[in-house]
Amino acid sequence: MARLFFSSLRVRLLLLVLLAVIPALGLTLYTNLEEREVRKALVYEHALRLSRLVSADHERLIEDARKLLAALARLPGVREGKRAACGTLFADLLTRHSSYANLGVVGVDGNVLCSGLPMTGQVYVGDRAYFRRARETRDFAIGDYQIGRITGKATVNFGHPVLDNRGHVQVVLFAALDLAWLNELAGHAGLPTGSVITVIDRNGTILSHYPDDGKWVGKLMPEPVVLNAIQTQQGNGTTEARSEDGIPRLFSFAPFGGAAQSANAYVSIGIPTAVAFAGANWILVRNLVALGLVAGLALAAA
Repeated sequence: MARLFFSSLRVRLLLLVLLAVIPALGLTLYTNLEEREVRKALVYEHALRLSRLVSADHERLIEDARKLLAALARLPGVREGKRAACGTLFADLLTRHSSYANLGVVGVDGNVLCSGLPMTGQVYVGDRAYFRRARETRDFAIGDYQIGRITGKATVNFGHPVLDNRGHVQVVLFAALDLAWLNELAGHAGLPTGSVITVIDRNGTILSHYPDDGKWVGKLMPEPVVLNAIQTQQGNGTTEARSEDGIPRLFSFAPFGGAAQSANAYVSIGIPTAVAFAGANWILVRNLVALGLVAGLALAAA
């Protein structure tokens, strides 16, 4: 009878200890959940800030291109589209300005008259947006993001018309901005290990990717969840998805290139969730170990 009494008492004590531990466990898990949400918000805020920084830097490059083309348009050899004169000049400028993939002059018929890079045969660009906009508006124009027919690189081209005495377009100067400058910017951005930066056009085609291994440009963005969020929201936003390499990441995205191009391209930044939540996970493990030790001691005492 006494043995049954003490056995029943022991069970009751153990149940009492467990009932005391369960609320503590729930509080620990809830606190960790809140910590993860705070860290997620900080990661998103950092990524959105960086996205806007990329777009702002791009705006600066656009203004630099505008000034460069306006200055070149005053040169007689460039205005006349003389291949020998402007080709040599443009080739020299390309060595001084690494952000440009190419510089050149296009005739009113859409054929490239001269280029800083060598051409194999005749190159037609009359269907390019920068050429059509510059010829129609007779003003500086920004083209769509494209893969260059001379450079073979992902660029955004700018056009500047040269007018004759009657106000008619004589030739169109162009500057091709190499999107590879993003790799340099990303390398100095202090992103966590495993982060990715991707620039896509409005159709989801990758124009630039960091880190660059040469296999992404021209292909569809491999994260359909992120692409769908970008095309649906068409502005700043965030989402969480698993990348092509199998790593879950927190993604933020923003229009790329400012208001003039907000519907044409986007930049997205993905930070691994394991890196983003490393601190929160460590705190959770520490608290669970501490709670487990306390619960073990209490059960042993009971």
